[in-house]
Amino acid sequence: MARIVVVGGGFAGYSALKTLHKRGVTERHEVVLVDPSTHFVYLPSLPYLLTRKKSIDDITASLGDIARRLGATHVRDAVTHVDAESRRLHLESGEALSYDKLIICAGAQPEYYGVPGAETALPAWRLPHYLRIMDRLERGAGRIIVVGGGLTGVEVAGELLERLGPGNVTIIERMDHLLPFLNSRKASEIAWKFLHGKGLEIVLGAGVSSVEDGRGVVLDDGRRLEGDAVIWTVGIRASSISIEPEPQRKGRGWLEVDDYLRVQGVKDIYAAGDASLFSVDGAYACKMAEEALLQGRTAAVNVALEIAGAKPAERHTPLFRTDRSRTLLSIGFNKGIAVWDSIVFSGGLPYTAKMLIESAVMRDVKGRMLGDLLTGMEVAFIKTLNLLTG
Repeated sequence: MARIVVVGGGFAGYSALKTLHKRGVTERHEVVLVDPSTHFVYLPSLPYLLTRKKSIDDITASLGDIARRLGATHVRDAVTHVDAESRRLHLESGEALSYDKLIICAGAQPEYYGVPGAETALPAWRLPHYLRIMDRLERGAGRIIVVGGGLTGVEVAGELLERLGPGNVTIIERMDHLLPFLNSRKASEIAWKFLHGKGLEIVLGAGVSSVEDGRGVVLDDGRRLEGDAVIWTVGIRASSISIEPEPQRKGRGWLEVDDYLRVQGVKDIYAAGDASLFSVDGAYACKMAEEALLQGRTAAVNVALEIAGAKPAERHTPLFRTDRSRTLLSIGFNKGIAVWDSIVFSGGLPYTAKMLIESAVMRDVKGRMLGDLLTGMEVAFIKTLNLLTG
């Protein structure tokens, strides 16, 4: 009997467990999920907590329940080091865990880029961060500065603006337009026009040189902006898990993987989701929930093949790449923007579609009726759309 260990219970980790279960691996072998958290959290839904459109129960599910349902065991601990030669994981508790195959889905953590005082800001990344933001709002914070005008920054700013009203939220983006990495000027213009019209204060073309006590910022041009709280949405970096021998990494610690999602430079280790760096035609797979779900499945299929004595055969094809403009985002006030290459439209329909997709995935994660069918239909639709549009 082999032991397969999945590190991280987010989108990629859940998808890996589900795939191993569907392929009968959890019946014939030992599968262990290692994650210090008690719950899976649907990260893209977190901004909705700020306007109470969703509750914590709506967007979370017990990792222990998920693991049991899928035939795995949940170990509540954090991995600090991987010894790839002896195939052992060293845990924060001091314990060690051996493995035959390892799938790293450990996600990412906020990146502060060495900006003085940035760690005094409130990051908008995981549930504990949002609980801190909500607590600050409940205690009377009414003037918020959002650093970063990317997808997360725009979604957070939109929800805060809806809650706090015109003139009480400022967003700062170093580039000269919102949503810079989406590569869609039309979507950027739609977001700017809508949010500016609702009273969002937008500062473009200026970065933050320092954060002052989590309440104010100093810009590159010397301007000072004061508020009751600063929310940091600028970027992320790989988790702090060390691996020996050192595998191939790139950028902010991302694990480079091959077409089968095997980590380059080590044996018997796969990586999926935010922890990995998958390159294709000079571009990279985006760090998005949908992409993580697809990668988790691919990694698990190949692990199942290897455990059965075959070679990896499932090549990953990223549907969401940095050289393509594809996303579905909310901008507050029950409105959203849908972007698929050159097709861009906004209004209530994209927002409703996003909410329905998120609800469908959560049904799947919680093991509720039709959840698996609905997420399967979503994936099939996305793949079909990808084929039709090239």
